[in-house]
This record gives sequence, structure tokens and C-alpha cells, in this order.
Amino acid sequence: GAIPLSKDIAQAGDVGKALTELPEDHPVKQELGKIVNKLLA
Repeated sequence: GAIPLSKDIAQAGDVGKALTELPEDHPVKQELGKIVNKLLA
């Protein structure tokens, strides 16, 4: 059957929302920033 992607997308959205609420100097946010920068580079 088809894989229900909408649930995964919703969960990713929840994670993204939680991350935006972290302080800028939060280590997790800094690490993710490095990863994102590598992906965008």
C-alpha cells in the first residue's frame, strides 16, 4: 500500500516548530545549523 507521508511531514513540521522555539545559542540548534549549511553549500 501507499506510505502515509502526511504523518511524517506533520511530525517534521512539529520538530521544526519546536526547533524554532529553541534559543539561538542552544547546542542542538547550532549543530543543526552546521548540517543545514553543509546541505545548502
